[in-house]
Amino acid sequence: MFIGSVDKTEYEMQMDNISRLLGLYYSTINSDTYKLGARIISHKKKIFNLFDEIKLRRRIKSKPVCNHSFEKPNYFHSEKIAVYTCVFGKYDIIEEPYCKPNNVDYYVITDQEVPSNSLWKKIDIKEYDNELKGMSNVEKNRWFKMFPHKFLKNYKYSVYVDGNVVPVTDFTEFINRIKFPGVAMFRHSANDCVYKEALFNKYRIKKTPSKEIDIQVEFLKKQGMPENYGMTTCNVIARDHNNELCLQLMEDWWNEFITRCRRDQMSFTYVAWKNNVKIEDIAQLGPDVWEASSLYIKRHI
Repeated sequence: MFIGSVDKTEYEMQMDNISRLLGLYYSTINSDTYKLGARIISHKKKIFNLFDEIKLRRRIKSKPVCNHSFEKPNYFHSEKIAVYTCVFGKYDIIEEPYCKPNNVDYYVITDQEVPSNSLWKKIDIKEYDNELKGMSNVEKNRWFKMFPHKFLKNYKYSVYVDGNVVPVTDFTEFINRIKFPGVAMFRHSANDCVYKEALFNKYRIKKTPSKEIDIQVEFLKKQGMPENYGMTTCNVIARDHNNELCLQLMEDWWNEFITRCRRDQMSFTYVAWKNNVKIEDIAQLGPDVWEASSLYIKRHI
């Protein structure tokens, strides 16, 4: 919200009330009773191979503990902010944001039809045909995900969200959480180590061939990438388009993603380390995106 455009106390109260309601929802779905019911209903559905899960749990004993304290949300800024998402193919259905602050514009890059009354404004990407030539839908998504400064040139700040992330409160707070690297994300709640993340990708996620994961791990070891460096989730990204370090991180991230293992969370961790950026300086949006009261995450189609 623009500074001085509304009553600050009243607006913060509204955002807090919305956040509280979403918090109650998360408390419900994370309760033992709800989880038991969900297991009973879906008992026939295999989420992942049992033997692979045993291998994974033998290697990863516990989740990392977050001792960082996060500042109270600040929903006010003097700059216009672009919040955008990118969906190609049938991977996600675009959902409407719940909140429309007067300093936030919503944009979508997609091959889907967008209703004329949607808060999402569809971006014409024809002028980027040369950049995108020969790319798969996943590669196109990552290009737009990593390079907002190339197509949102009229904005100093942007917030990227995955196609299954629904904005609920005022995302201006994310811009105000950006520190010196010029980029902010949520802390990874499950892993603080890129090598553990490799195991999750190999035995649970399984979107990348095991051989490619093994090659990436060997590369990281040869480069001297340390264990337990920390990790971020990459489904919500706040950026300062004028920050040189941020632009360098994005260029390096793209090069790593497009030339090596196609797991962007693994490649971003390496890029941050290579540029001498501590993960705690980037993981400023919150301790766990899955429990964030500012947004809602749907399951992919």
